[in-house]
Amino acid sequence: MLIGIALGATLLLHLPRDPALLALGVFAASYGIYVLAGPRKLTRAPGWLVWPVGVIGGMFSALFGTGGPIYIVFLSARIDDKSVLRATSSLVVVVSVWIRLALFIASGLLLNTTLIVMALMLLPVMALGLWIGNRLHHALSRGGVLRLIAGLLMINGVALIVRAVEAIRA
Repeated sequence: MLIGIALGATLLLHLPRDPALLALGVFAASYGIYVLAGPRKLTRAPGWLVWPVGVIGGMFSALFGTGGPIYIVFLSARIDDKSVLRATSSLVVVVSVWIRLALFIASGLLLNTTLIVMALMLLPVMALGLWIGNRLHHALSRGGVLRLIAGLLMINGVALIVRAVEAIRA
């Protein structure tokens, strides 16, 4: 993840982001549709994928603030228990956010008063999302949790695709 975040931060400063944003959107939406299409025999992701998933997830985290879809796809193919999946994915996201926060503050990318005020204003929405997510987690089976995640990935992917296409057209 550290390697990916460093690569992603470098790319963020030097490359156009719209094509990669489109690729992430297509990946997330496609995987969400794949899961929602119906049950199938899932194979367990091999452990050696940790490194490429970490690097790619880190890159997308730094580029777009969302490597979560990549991490979730991998973790859901490795972890059967919904509580362990939730805890692990939460920890991965928290670690990623703190690393990016430190890197972006050190590089000066986050030293913007408007951005800081906006982030603080979003804290209540984040707290509401955590509360709703906690209630859903306890109310749903593992399959229900995976379908919910797939639906959210699909919605997120479509939103990323729309955003990328609009940016490319402009």
